[in-house]
Amino acid sequence: MRKFKTALILAITLVVVSVSGYVLFRLVHFVIKGILSLNANISAAIIAAIATVIVSVVSIIYGQLKSKERDIAESHRPKKIELYKSFMDEAVVGILRMTKKKDGKSIDDKDVQERMEDFFFKFTGDVIVWGSPQVIKSYREFRNIGNNPEIILKVDDMLRAIRKDLGHSNRRIKKGDLISLFLTDPEKVKDMIEKKPRT
Repeated sequence: MRKFKTALILAITLVVVSVSGYVLFRLVHFVIKGILSLNANISAAIIAAIATVIVSVVSIIYGQLKSKERDIAESHRPKKIELYKSFMDEAVVGILRMTKKKDGKSIDDKDVQERMEDFFFKFTGDVIVWGSPQVIKSYREFRNIGNNPEIILKVDDMLRAIRKDLGHSNRRIKKGDLISLFLTDPEKVKDMIEKKPRT
């Protein structure tokens, strides 16, 4: 019985939409035909007036949509700033600490690793809700690289995506520039980008 009702509603909707579309088409056709049958000067004036009205209406609607988008973005901005700041404070510092080497060996700090795991568990849910598509993509690539020294470059990509999401320009900021600000040895990033071992 429920399927029959759904099918009936769908059929009625399709009929109403089809009839409405046909009536609208005929009406527009009738109006255009009527305008074109008038004097050339009058027809041109009417068409220009209609075009002006359409452009004005479209401009107003577009402006309202853009204004609404800006309002939504501004209302989300404080939460995004808080979220991204936590990434820099916790994740970036933790990753750099874990990739740092002492006497040629990586530092294995279980407390740092556990803290990072807890942080990423919470951050993942938050970034799904608040992050832009580019931030989410960069975050996924960063998480997928695993225990690899080049994770530093993925963090840099994430930082660039974060800046873009917050409305900042990355113009003139090269790959590796942002993460280099956290390092005591910025040349390490340059070597990774150029894919050549340090001498």
